[in-house]
Amino acid sequence: MHNNRMNSYDEIKYPMIQHLPSIAKDLLLDIFKDTDSLIYELYQDPYEVIRRDCHQHFDTSDYPAKNIYEIPQDNKKVLGMMKDENNGVPMTDYIGLRSKLYSTKVLVTDYDIMKKRLELEEKEYDEDEIDIILKNVGVTKKAKGVKGSVVKTIITFDDYMNCRRLFHKI
Repeated sequence: MHNNRMNSYDEIKYPMIQHLPSIAKDLLLDIFKDTDSLIYELYQDPYEVIRRDCHQHFDTSDYPAKNIYEIPQDNKKVLGMMKDENNGVPMTDYIGLRSKLYSTKVLVTDYDIMKKRLELEEKEYDEDEIDIILKNVGVTKKAKGVKGSVVKTIITFDDYMNCRRLFHKI
């Protein structure tokens, strides 16, 4: 009974939840849902889906004006719209251990790493700091209850993976 109420509430609060299954039909896997975000894996080109439906269902206002997917900037801050927080950069990895404890990776090129390294060297970071920062390029880490500085500088994506692999009965 509680789940039905929660689902009804979610559908009122987030009208897109009703629409998601119709976007990709059987090509959709629900990976993660939170009170204010969700992650779905689409088994087809997600950018084709966004381009096709952007005017009705997506806030693409933060996409670069000239992006490789030719998705127009549209629906800036319109309530009820889905938003690609990665702004067109494909998510390559997701590891979820429990609520508020997960990490994601997006596609990062060698050029991105080189550019970031040069930027850090120009700001005179030492080599250890540069290594830590470069290890986290393209990585988002969430760990509620853990100090932000620890999550940012000590915990790595690999730590999430090792936790999942070694302690799979969390």
